[in-house]
Amino acid sequence: MHADQTIQSVQQTLKDQGFYYGNVTGEKSAETTAAIRRYQIRNGLQVTGDINPETLQSLNMSSSSVSSAQPAGKSAAT
Repeated sequence: MHADQTIQSVQQTLKDQGFYYGNVTGEKSAETTAAIRRYQIRNGLQVTGDINPETLQSLNMSSSSVSSAQPAGKSAAT
């Protein structure tokens, strides 16, 4: 299993907001699902434990902006 950029970004955002306590791995674990559920409950979203468009939007993320994000260590400047 390889690290997923969207999951990694969601884990980091949830960790920054105090919902996720694990390591940012990019792999969806039971701990990641629990953190997503806590976030969804706190923010009045449909509680699924999944990274869905509604949750991404609430996190100020979108699937397109996450997947097109620059890899770590890369600069957007040319």
